[in-house]
Amino acid sequence: ALAPDGEMFAYLANEGRSILLKDLGGDAELTLVESPEPLGPPRWSPDGSEVLFAGNLENQRGVFAVSRLGGEPRLVAGSAIGTPGVIGRTLAYDFSGSSDVFAIACCGAQIYVGSNPAGVTQDGPDSFVVESGRLIDLNQTVARIQTLDVWRDGEWIFFVGETVYQQIILGTVSTDGSSVNLIAEVDGIARGAVAPFGSPQWSSSGSGIYYSYNSGGGSNILAVEIDSRTGAALDDPLLVAPALPADISFGVAPDRQSIVYSGGASRTLLVE
Repeated sequence: ALAPDGEMFAYLANEGRSILLKDLGGDAELTLVESPEPLGPPRWSPDGSEVLFAGNLENQRGVFAVSRLGGEPRLVAGSAIGTPGVIGRTLAYDFSGSSDVFAIACCGAQIYVGSNPAGVTQDGPDSFVVESGRLIDLNQTVARIQTLDVWRDGEWIFFVGETVYQQIILGTVSTDGSSVNLIAEVDGIARGAVAPFGSPQWSSSGSGIYYSYNSGGGSNILAVEIDSRTGAALDDPLLVAPALPADISFGVAPDRQSIVYSGGASRTLLVE
């Protein structure tokens, strides 16, 4: 994830157990967080002063924030549901800082949306008690959500999920649960262990989604414009950065002219 000012790049390393911060203006690299369990993908606070992530640290579970200068992570919101150790495989967390909207994927294909993740508790294998916020049920669309992200206005969530037929879907859903849209879909059986959609993220304007498509031998960065009213794609995905290494994480520069991606925090220009 690239900082809002474009000067720092935060990414997962050590099989997801560390978050590293790379200064793009020099060679300095800082280890922000280390954990015995996998962490959630880093996201920046709107002002760029902190990095947000999900994890299980010192018997506290939920969404944490750590200063870009380093220091001890602080718990932003505790969660009674989900297991951060399997983020990116079966559960996903994310946070929209400007509107204090949290989204947590739980029990496969349900998403809790609200300002207090601690206000939802599990009541059974497939049921939850919600004290505040709401649950969005996507069981008619996917069987399991792999990752998600909330746009900062709190109106739309995009998600990557897997169907019972092992199709991998990139889609959007409104935070009131009333509208679901399919953006892209691939056959998961044919892909085997290769995850096709990586590092999906809203554009800085909120008008589109960037994501990497892993073909097995490398990655292409694609962008798709999203209708702000309906959450649907306005056109087919556009190739913006071809022939990059496989399994990368990336961030789009504020000027939208280049991206930075993991593997030495390399930079490449976007296709016009």
